[in-house]
Amino acid sequence: MGRINKEKKREYDKEYRLKNKEKIKEGGKQYYLKNKERITIRVAKWQEENKEARKEYLRQYYLINKEIIKKAANKNRLARPVIDRWAAQTIRTHRTSGCVVNFSKERLIEIAIKNDCCQLCGIKLNFFKSDHSHHVDDVTLDRMNNEKILNENNVLILCWLCNMTKGIRTMEQFYNYCKMIAKKDFSVYEKS
Repeated sequence: MGRINKEKKREYDKEYRLKNKEKIKEGGKQYYLKNKERITIRVAKWQEENKEARKEYLRQYYLINKEIIKKAANKNRLARPVIDRWAAQTIRTHRTSGCVVNFSKERLIEIAIKNDCCQLCGIKLNFFKSDHSHHVDDVTLDRMNNEKILNENNVLILCWLCNMTKGIRTMEQFYNYCKMIAKKDFSVYEKS
């Protein structure tokens, strides 16, 4: 008799959760917002007290679910267009280094697509590579005069090679550097 009641209760609970999904979700959000500080402290305390056990649990969980985790990570990575990831990462990197960025990710994408060639050497830029190695035609954002405030008027869309070659030089310094190299006598390097 007890077993039948447990099964009925389980079935009832399942139906209730399905019918009231949004209500339950909202209740959970409200509880969290009301108790956020207490929950955060409790979780941090538990994590500190159980550091080694948690580390071991996560390691075991990863080993058991390795393929599922990799598939999910790959699915999420591929779901977001590469140019979107590039723009978000570029803005985050500049902000982390102390720059003020005065344009949105969406605006940066528009600027980059409008300038689909490197603004220095003219090479066609590739916005859709998804591997994590650098290629000559990878799109990069350059601060023209290395100012800490970035706006649409003081940035260039460059290929990776030009950006690395320019480095921390201002545009004037970079121009003079290129002129100096162009004046060099390279005949000494030619093979006889």
